[in-house]
Amino acid sequence: MDIQEDNYIICKYEITEDNLRYPIQIINSLSKIIDEEIKNSYEFYLDGKKIDFVLKYKFPKEGTYTLKIVVKKNVENISYLFYECMELTYLDFSHFDSLNITDMNHMLNFCSSLTEINFSNFITRKVLDMSYFFCNCDSLNSINLSNFETYNVKTMRQMFCGCASLKSLDLSNINTDDAIDLSNMFYNCSSLITLDLTNFTTSKVTDMNHMFYGCSSLTSINLSSFDTSKVTDMESMFDYCSELVDLDLSNFNTDNVTNMSHMFEECPSLTNLNLKNFNCKNVTNIVEIFNGTNRECNIICNDDKINQEFKLLQNNIY
Repeated sequence: MDIQEDNYIICKYEITEDNLRYPIQIINSLSKIIDEEIKNSYEFYLDGKKIDFVLKYKFPKEGTYTLKIVVKKNVENISYLFYECMELTYLDFSHFDSLNITDMNHMLNFCSSLTEINFSNFITRKVLDMSYFFCNCDSLNSINLSNFETYNVKTMRQMFCGCASLKSLDLSNINTDDAIDLSNMFYNCSSLITLDLTNFTTSKVTDMNHMFYGCSSLTSINLSSFDTSKVTDMESMFDYCSELVDLDLSNFNTDNVTNMSHMFEECPSLTNLNLKNFNCKNVTNIVEIFNGTNRECNIICNDDKINQEFKLLQNNIY
């Protein structure tokens, strides 16, 4: 069924002398080609004038341009929609009907100049995939997710990966009840000072590898609500969390984990580490779990594999 023309997205692009020489990515697709389905789904209006549908557009001069993307059809997949739109600075989804969208993976990946997004009236209740959603949006310093409904989302892999300017992130409205993959979720969110995940339900999650890798401004994190009973991969989970001082993982169930390699690597500030209930009976890869970790760290652990690895650190074997 066709949608009325009040269903649209507003985009702004900042064009400088440096990027006048070549066509600019203004929209994208998974296939990176204009197929008939995509072409028939959208109409473009640049500064009020209709233009032909293109993935890349050659802007005539420097300045800020406003693109109105009218959504003509009932789309269910907007994955890769703005992938690599690196001159995109602003997005307004307040007039976009997203009710039937099920896939948003890579939607804003590599929108490296994006500084502001209006998500008011944005409906996500049917979305199953949010992987790489904000990945490499390294100019964003805030994201309002207050109206996101994520109870059907299966994967949030690399959702905020590379959001290096985010100092805080309110995830109190994010529901992870159905999530299976949280790997790399906050990878290289290097400016995050605090992160409250106390509302996260992780009972179905199997993959947490690199989840907090490179969160180099975090000094503490409360993961007391985490259920890790189904997790198999924790590789590099806290790798390069260089300011992390206290970490209490006493609630972690690691019975099914097979990979803990580099899990606490390059955590030189770590002073207290509670791994009281860690069980490494099924771990087959534990290589360099403490490489670069503070050898004076006070560690609480009853597992022989873990304790042996920590002794290697203390004896400068790493």
